[in-house]
Amino acid sequence: MSWYTPDPDFTQSQLMGVELENFNFLQSYLDKLDEQEETTEAATQAVSAAQAPAVSAAPPVVYHTILYCNASDYATLRTAPSRSAGAICTLGYNTPVTLLGTSGEFYYVSYNGTNGYVLAEFFSYNSYPEKNYGSGSTGGSSSTTSSDPVYYCCASDYATLRSSASRNASALARITYNEPVTYLGASGEFSYVSYNGTKGYVLTKFLSESAYPDKNYDEY
Repeated sequence: MSWYTPDPDFTQSQLMGVELENFNFLQSYLDKLDEQEETTEAATQAVSAAQAPAVSAAPPVVYHTILYCNASDYATLRTAPSRSAGAICTLGYNTPVTLLGTSGEFYYVSYNGTNGYVLAEFFSYNSYPEKNYGSGSTGGSSSTTSSDPVYYCCASDYATLRSSASRNASALARITYNEPVTYLGASGEFSYVSYNGTKGYVLTKFLSESAYPDKNYDEY
């Protein structure tokens, strides 16, 4: 169009997920047209040219956008686009992920070969972004919300709330049988929880979704 002028400052990071999906779709369609034209041209060439080795068309160029976690604490990679969906892992500040798509308030991303969903509000197109001290329902705040799931201690005696996701980490508190904790995320064999206002890590095997659960008599 006569009114169109290219933007010399344009960068790939300005595109949103749906725009990238549209671009990749159009690019793949154009590549298929190119392949068809090459096939038609080859069929009309001389026998000598037809005997030349066939050259495969280059595969479509797929552009992926890298996002960076801007949560002040962490964001949670989940199995579904829901704040109550199961946690796959937690992503700390400035952790990079690959944007694959969008679903409502969530981004569908890839992290270290694992795909899942993260809240879009906790991710930025810029590395080392300004920190987001948001709602905290999937990480990123010192508070918890009503959407955070509640679990109950199933240890026969008590479970130890620790300062990090290690059995050797310092103890912050003891959580006795059937005491509730607020689940915030996962890290290996540990769950990241809030207990009486204190955040820490507790072995997941000592937590249950049900109140007054069957007791776990493991010593550790």
